[in-house]
Amino acid sequence: MNKKTAALALGAGMLAASAVALAQDGNVRIYGRANLGLDNYSATGATAGPGNDFKGRNRVYDAASRLGIQGTEDLGGGLKAVLLMESGVHR
Repeated sequence: MNKKTAALALGAGMLAASAVALAQDGNVRIYGRANLGLDNYSATGATAGPGNDFKGRNRVYDAASRLGIQGTEDLGGGLKAVLLMESGVHR
């Protein structure tokens, strides 16, 4: 697991833990969107420089995925706290 993936997993875990703590008394929603794609292409008859000879390649890419939490908490006395945190997920 590379450093970027580990940091993303840690951030998502912390985000979920915060949402659970707030959800005990308030109204919290965890949301997100995974927008992924897969490219697969091959090269026939192509010549490349030394060390770059490959016949094909697969690639998974991210296209604007995001993860967030949204919530409210009644503070009493007619006051309300609002939480909105969203992060883009990039490769």
